[in-house]
Amino acid sequence: MAIKKLPVDVYNYINKDDFQAYIAVHRKPLILRNFCIGQCLHKWSTDYLVEKIGKVDVKVHVSPVGRMNFLHKNFTYKTMSFQEFLSRTSGNDRKKPDKTGLRPILCDNEVLYLRAIGTDRRGRNVANFKNDFPQIADDLTYPEIFNENKFFSSVFRIASAGVQIWTHYDVMDNILIQVSGTKRVVLFDPNDAPYMYLNGDKSEVMNIDSPDVTLYPNFPRAVQYICELQPGDSLYIPAFWFHNVLCNTFSIGVNVFWKHLENEMYDKHDVYGNKDIIPAAKALDHISKARNLLKTVPEECRLFYLHRCIADLSKDIETMTTETPKASIIKEDVSNNSSLYAETANASIIYEGIARNSNFLAETANALINFGETANSSTIYVDKPEVKDSQEETVCTSNFYVEISEGLNSKRETADDQN
Repeated sequence: MAIKKLPVDVYNYINKDDFQAYIAVHRKPLILRNFCIGQCLHKWSTDYLVEKIGKVDVKVHVSPVGRMNFLHKNFTYKTMSFQEFLSRTSGNDRKKPDKTGLRPILCDNEVLYLRAIGTDRRGRNVANFKNDFPQIADDLTYPEIFNENKFFSSVFRIASAGVQIWTHYDVMDNILIQVSGTKRVVLFDPNDAPYMYLNGDKSEVMNIDSPDVTLYPNFPRAVQYICELQPGDSLYIPAFWFHNVLCNTFSIGVNVFWKHLENEMYDKHDVYGNKDIIPAAKALDHISKARNLLKTVPEECRLFYLHRCIADLSKDIETMTTETPKASIIKEDVSNNSSLYAETANASIIYEGIARNSNFLAETANALINFGETANSSTIYVDKPEVKDSQEETVCTSNFYVEISEGLNSKRETADDQN
């Protein structure tokens, strides 16, 4: 099956109200243009950055390969000065001889990636670019696209050419501001979660360009939305959209996150913006407990009760399908109040997105029936690869149907990763 690929739409920025009204109905990625991000476009040469923040220590990912894999940790962390970090990364050709005299950390063709954390080096506070790097903060201007009281974090990101960040999703809206170099970003609709082979908030499919269809046969069914970010571009990434980022060249950018839902929805201990919203996290925890309980059910009726669980949830999906108002109707009723318009339409689209997975629910049930007819019930539970480092599983609601059908044994863990 050929992978369907579509371009990301371009949105010409007008003002905050127009943008918020637009994304309330169109919950999809956008390349924002017609907005100046400030003097950073001209100032942020490596020499300038070394002069301003060269002595600042940073903790970076170091990997022997460009395609980083958080699930199996094919990288290590290393703390070094910002000057040393730039010396090791600023060449666009990874095989270019190192002229600085620095010895490789892992190997000759290693790559480095900075995902700046807050001032607490243990990673226990939220990153804020303006506070963490005050020497260069005034060089960058954020697009005015959200209310200031909704701001969550801003993350300084710098990477070697060839760095590719694993496919994952965040639970907050965000923009990725490209300052220097170019990036390819591939995004996936949250409604394609059943095809993403999720392990927490991350996809197990590392090679999204040529996936192993023997291991991931349904992955090609997920539509890829693709864009190439140029200096000065800003990419809007809606919450729950999966994204995979490849640095074509040495790359500098800043990622800004904001809370598009009410504050009480978010875990107050979340410093990276990747913990599921609180009611969803509780529901997923109950699902995990339910799976463990089902393991104690006699084998002869275990599959029957798996079907019961799926059938009960399918009733909610059917209810949402029939009761959810269309976004176009909402727009007509409340378009004069952009704030209400945004909040109401947002909720509508979230529920519609869940409802669209009803077809997959039917497919999952059929798969369970076929599995039950051909396999011994003792083999229902499929182990996933062991994840050594702790992380909290942060999955879309639709992913439950994948988990319940596979009967995963892995225990939910606590998030400590840096997407």
